[in-house]
Amino acid sequence: MQLFQPGGTGQAASGGLHLHGFKTDLSVGIRCVISRLDNAMLRFDFAYVLNNSPTSDRGFEISFATQ
Repeated sequence: MQLFQPGGTGQAASGGLHLHGFKTDLSVGIRCVISRLDNAMLRFDFAYVLNNSPTSDRGFEISFATQ
């Protein structure tokens, strides 16, 4: 019996031109699809922001969501 199906993702993104240049981040994510529920997915994302912005410094961001 399989309760969930694990998966993963990774990306590097750059964009959003500001006065100080492009904003860039690196991220990895874990995806778990729950087998017994239709369209139920848990998402855990970990990102590192490489550039400072007017509202925050560079550093880690962590997010969790369901779909």
